[in-house]
Amino acid sequence: MNALIDANVLVSAVLPERSPSAGAVHQLLRIVAERRFTLRLAAESVDEARGTLTTKPWFVKNITPDRIERIIHRLQTLAIMLPSLAYTPPRRCRDRKDDYLLEQAIRFRADILVTGDEDLLAIDGTIEGLRVLKPRALPDELTGGAT
Repeated sequence: MNALIDANVLVSAVLPERSPSAGAVHQLLRIVAERRFTLRLAAESVDEARGTLTTKPWFVKNITPDRIERIIHRLQTLAIMLPSLAYTPPRRCRDRKDDYLLEQAIRFRADILVTGDEDLLAIDGTIEGLRVLKPRALPDELTGGAT
């Protein structure tokens, strides 16, 4: 099974595990480390996450640059990195900024796109062979509900 993760999942990964919005992502990261599926990571998502984490005031104040780079590096070592698109992808989503991620998912045959983005979650079932799930749903998907 191939899973592609969105930038918002990367952003949540740098939050402390006890944070309510990060618990599911940290469970997902444990599953990634166990190599229970193939993780794919788009270069655009890494750039987007890094931009958010280094410019938004809350992150700048509360998350060290070292932690940001450690987590991103760890994910990059666990993932198959997808190169940035060299073209503008076709329109597939309500939010044009998310089209690159859908294009990457299609190009590299992802089975699952993991995101917290409502614009992307709304398209679940509209692209053949691609499930769009929240991070907390992936463990159940991988185990058939036996997590």
